[in-house]
Amino acid sequence: MESLNSLVAYYQNTGLGLAEIVKRLSLRIYNYPRGKFQAGEDDCGEFYLFFYPRLLRSLARFEDRGKPFEWYFNSILRWHYKAYCSQKRQEQSRWAVARNALFWEHPEPVMGAYLPNSGSDGHENIIPIDRLGRSRDTTWRRRILFLALKNARQLDEAGVAWISDLTGIGQDHLIGMIERLRASLYKRELRLHKLYYRQNRAFTKILLLQQELLWEVDPGRKVELALSLCDLRKTLHGLQGRIRRVRLHPSNRQIAELLQIPKGTVDTSLFWLRRQLLRSDNHADPEQKPQLCA
Repeated sequence: MESLNSLVAYYQNTGLGLAEIVKRLSLRIYNYPRGKFQAGEDDCGEFYLFFYPRLLRSLARFEDRGKPFEWYFNSILRWHYKAYCSQKRQEQSRWAVARNALFWEHPEPVMGAYLPNSGSDGHENIIPIDRLGRSRDTTWRRRILFLALKNARQLDEAGVAWISDLTGIGQDHLIGMIERLRASLYKRELRLHKLYYRQNRAFTKILLLQQELLWEVDPGRKVELALSLCDLRKTLHGLQGRIRRVRLHPSNRQIAELLQIPKGTVDTSLFWLRRQLLRSDNHADPEQKPQLCA
């Protein structure tokens, strides 16, 4: 039988004979974790998949210096198995961290005061409603419109229909204004998603470092890990502050420019609306009516 040294040299010179080399080495690669470390079938299969692309690079780097290829092969097999075990431990740690992570999902937007149902007892003196379910007061219709535009990002179809009935504004016209405001918030949403991604990454690193610090026995290394952990916590705290400062509601100036009215009109209307709603003791069921931030 032709030696592995000859087969590898032939493969390096011509690019042929790889199938024969792999055939003779595959079983040794697969059985290596089981023979040396009493590993199971899953580890054997995973190590084979891990090692195969590295085998091709190892064949290209082999130099015949008087020692058989088997000696070189056993050496790289040992070191690659150590790399495989290290990578597997890191993946297991990441999965353990992922199960405990608190920041993976983006939090729901915080809702504020909501407009009460016109049929609720005691609310007729807050929002005057006519027999068609529309606000009788022009001032109130304007305030409700400002409130709807302020919550353009949260309104769904039911909310749009509800606001349209209260204000008497056509749904198509109202949807057009809402979509324009949503488009103006798109860059802020992208920025917020990037900040959440960075927050998740920093939080994951903190949990991994805490785990590593718990099992570390070298005092010098423990000091390095503690300093890194402190820096990461500062980074996470800064990212959380930046996330809180991102505003996903359109500004009063944007609403004023959309409606071509003075900004002070929007400011005053929303101020009085918020004040009157917060004074109301009776509220509608939040699950039945959309909640809107004033």
